[in-house]
Amino acid sequence: MSASPARRRAVPVPGRYAARAPASSANLGAGFDCLGIALDRWLECEVQLLPAEAGRPAEPEEAAGQAGDDLVLRAFLRTLEAAGADRRRWRVRVARRSQIPVGRGLGSSAAAVAAGVVAANRALGEALGGEELLALATAEEGHPDNAAAALLGGLTAAAAVDGRVVAVRLEPPPGLHFAALVPERPLFTRASRAVLPATVAWPTMAQALQQATALVAAVVTGRLELLPLLARGDLHERPRAALVPGLGEAMESLRRAGLPVTLSGSGPSLLVWLYPEGSCRGRCEEAALAAALQLLEHAGTPARLLRLRPALAGASARRLEPQLR
Repeated sequence: MSASPARRRAVPVPGRYAARAPASSANLGAGFDCLGIALDRWLECEVQLLPAEAGRPAEPEEAAGQAGDDLVLRAFLRTLEAAGADRRRWRVRVARRSQIPVGRGLGSSAAAVAAGVVAANRALGEALGGEELLALATAEEGHPDNAAAALLGGLTAAAAVDGRVVAVRLEPPPGLHFAALVPERPLFTRASRAVLPATVAWPTMAQALQQATALVAAVVTGRLELLPLLARGDLHERPRAALVPGLGEAMESLRRAGLPVTLSGSGPSLLVWLYPEGSCRGRCEEAALAAALQLLEHAGTPARLLRLRPALAGASARRLEPQLR
């Protein structure tokens, strides 16, 4: 993405910047690559930006070595470049800590990218607009639904159209919360994408569009009693669930109990949608979740339970005050 002539003159301000971004669940039901929701687990990072002449010129960029640090760093540098800053003039250090499980379909990569993008934009004096940041994050992370949810928070619908990436943020209804069943072993997106069908029949595509559209309408209007019917995406969930022993059986067990469940991202985590008016609450809910965990355990896929709420805020960054000496 090219910067406008005015933005080519953007110069970052050296200093220390703190950024945070939420977890997310994408591919919600039939909303493949377009629907996502931010979740209240957070990645936090600190980025130090120094002029190259003030540091070691042979090592202009470095990350602390943890998984995800390099994504923050790469997104930060790409954002500088998009605003016309010469990355060769700068030395960048990144360190981050995260509550988001890696490789579990909960948006750890998107959070790292979003944090790097907003930290760089803060250093640039907010030189880039929201749509530009979304395009950068999508190009770096690869999926507009995760990128939009991490950047904007809430429930998001995203689309790539005519060279642009656009997203609309929607407010999740009060009372909506989630239980995530998170397997111990990761399932990475490349392997999960490889099992998807290369072509889709028109009737199948039409049904998926109907479900995705109705799901969004039901959530934003508070018609949560429709979630057991609409919160599913068989087109991509079935082949992906087959990659993980017990995952498909756990999904069906939860649905038989009346709990809406979607595969989170590309898996392997399961996102169970909970709301006060649900038909399975209290002891029913606890028993259904315990049974699903037991099915996974018996299949050789031990998992843990996370209680989650929508994150209403998206990625943000601030400049840290210089340390006193």
